[in-house]
Amino acid sequence: MADQPSNKTFLSDLFGRIEAEADWNLLFEALSDDIVWTVTGTSPVTGTFKGKRACVENLILPVQQTMAEPFRCQIEQIIVEGDFAVVLWKGTSTTKTGIPYRQEYCWILELKDQKIV
Repeated sequence: MADQPSNKTFLSDLFGRIEAEADWNLLFEALSDDIVWTVTGTSPVTGTFKGKRACVENLILPVQQTMAEPFRCQIEQIIVEGDFAVVLWKGTSTTKTGIPYRQEYCWILELKDQKIV
C-alpha cells in the first residue's frame, strides 16, 4: 500500500483545491459514507446529519440552492493534531435574492483513512 499523505497535507491540498476551483464536489468525495455532521446555531440547516447522503441532501444542497453564484471559500488556518483538525475559513457568495452572503466558519473535523468522518 502506498504511503498516504499526512492529515495536514491531505486537508491543505483538499481545501486549497476547493479554494482555487470553487469545486465543492471535492469535499463530497472526501466525506466518509458514515459521516456524522453537526451544525450548531439556529439556521434552517441546524442539526445533526448522519451519513454522506443525508449531509448532501439536507445540508449542502439546500445551502447551495439559495446561492446565485458558486460558493467561494478563503482558508484562514488549518490546525491538525493526529486525527483531528480545525479548519477556519470564510465563505462568500450572493444569494438568489441578491443579498451578499459573507460567513466565517470553524469546522472541527475527525479524519480516518483520508476521509472526513
